[in-house]
Formats: sequence, C-alpha cells, structure tokens
Amino acid sequence: MNRRLFDAARIEDVHRLAVREVVKELVDLLGRKTVAYLAGLNSVREVTSWLGDEGSRPKEDREAVLRSALQAARYIGDLESQDSAAAWCVGTNPGYDFESPAAVLRRRGMEGRSDVVRAARSFVADALAAHKAEAAFATA
Repeated sequence: MNRRLFDAARIEDVHRLAVREVVKELVDLLGRKTVAYLAGLNSVREVTSWLGDEGSRPKEDREAVLRSALQAARYIGDLESQDSAAAWCVGTNPGYDFESPAAVLRRRGMEGRSDVVRAARSFVADALAAHKAEAAFATA
C-alpha cells in the first residue's frame, strides 16, 4: 500500500483537468487499448489523436465516462497502488455480475459512471478497514 493520505481534492480535480491530461493519465495507467475500450471505440487511433496537439477530443458523454474512470482509478491508486487500480478497472467484479468496471462503463456509459465511482470508494473503504484491522492485530 502507498500509505499516502487520501486527498479528496485530487479526486475532484479530475473534473478540472484538460481532457488531454485525463486521457494521458488513463493511457499511462491502463494502456491505449483499454482507454479506447472505455470510450466505446474499436481502435486506438482516436485515443492517439486525443493525446496530440490538434485539439481532438472524445464525444461529451464518453469524456465524462473517461473522467469517471480516472476518478475510480485515483481512489484506488492513491491508497493502494497504480497496479491495484489498473487491475481493479479491468478485473471482474462480483458487484457487476462479474463484469469489470471498464465493461460497465463501456456498456452503460453515463448511467454506469456513478456506480463505478461508488464501487471504487467502497473498495477503498474495505481496504482501509482491512489495513486498520491488520495494524490493530499486529500491535495486540
């Protein structure tokens, strides 16, 4: 675990970032193929153009989905690790009938955003409770 203090402002900051920064952080974390998948694309070509200087950007609804994906990833990555965040985003989740959060975002789009961010917060709360229990047990 990173053992970094949780910073709610960093989570909310996702809404103030330029879309290029959102895409870059997601690409660094998840890779271009997964970002394309989240955006409902079948190719990484558009993702690559979003990273360029020509001002290309995703459609408004897909941009919102990408911002929610980054919020979820930051919740987990900031308290656990970037690897944990990436694994959580693409791994199966029993809360979604064993679909990944990435699949939920792709399939449900705007409707799935709050569910995925809420699931990330729940994951972090459970992880914090487990770490506190481990620390209490270790000092007993």
